[in-house]
Amino acid sequence: MSSFTSPPPTSTPVFPPHDKDSPSFHFWTFIMRDNDVSAGMRNAGKWDPNGSCKAGLLRPVNKKADPGRPSKEGYEYNHEVEGKDGDKLGCWVYLSDECRRRLREGYTDASNLDEKMEKMKREGKKLKNFADMEPDAAAAGMTYGGRHLPISISEYVYFNTVQNRMPLGLEKGFQITANKVSNDEWTGQVPHLTGQVFKWKRSTPDGVVVSFTVEDWVTWENDLKGIPGVRFFEGKKKTKMIEFPTTHLWVDFDRYEMVWFWGRKAVARKVMEIPWILKKPVDWGIGYGLKRLRRGEGYVEGEEDEGEGGEVEGSK
Repeated sequence: MSSFTSPPPTSTPVFPPHDKDSPSFHFWTFIMRDNDVSAGMRNAGKWDPNGSCKAGLLRPVNKKADPGRPSKEGYEYNHEVEGKDGDKLGCWVYLSDECRRRLREGYTDASNLDEKMEKMKREGKKLKNFADMEPDAAAAGMTYGGRHLPISISEYVYFNTVQNRMPLGLEKGFQITANKVSNDEWTGQVPHLTGQVFKWKRSTPDGVVVSFTVEDWVTWENDLKGIPGVRFFEGKKKTKMIEFPTTHLWVDFDRYEMVWFWGRKAVARKVMEIPWILKKPVDWGIGYGLKRLRRGEGYVEGEEDEGEGGEVEGSK
């Protein structure tokens, strides 16, 4: 498969869709395991000029291709399916070696959170209370649309439906359940992320935002500096909320932590709480489940790739 040229490290995290007919908006959840991107769950859609929101689905170029195997002819977008209230959104995508390298090197760095937490510790400060929080004034005039990770459909080795291959419902729990607010606005929630709500709107057609309850937000290490479009508001029952744009979420099963990003910028991080008595079996179950997920639905035990973490045979 052809690769997309990696941008220089100093470039801005603004990437317009670079694939023909690319969906308007994307959100990715990446699984990190053994210092590599084991899989990415892709959520995407396209705002139809006729007033609906179409799901940004994938299908093999070859209509007769086995959906459980990498498609030698590659993949294409399908914008024929209109979004429905209550849809479960998301599919797993296994990415090329070059694409995974690009993501590891450019879109996983959370050192800004380390620096902020170290500075706060030196100064004897704790995470701010709601009354002390302020959006970054320097970013107030910026818009947050148009942030797309540099991932081309030509780098999709194969896509895989969401099943139940990992313990504790981890796999299914990353899907977004969509709720239609109007023809111009949708929201979505993820079972693993209690209190967080995704939003995608026609008014900002290529962006996705996520809102937290402030009560939850102050339990995450966070850094809003340079993030545009941040706002605080009252939700249902006068609950205090914060909202910010996002492009992807890293779920790191080496460190058992989750990190929200906007382009190259780490916005929030939290360690996942797994009871110590369950860590060993959960760790084994995750490893086994990811192995099955990486190799496609058609994988039969005993078959081998070109190497663990490498390209799947037949993907080029």
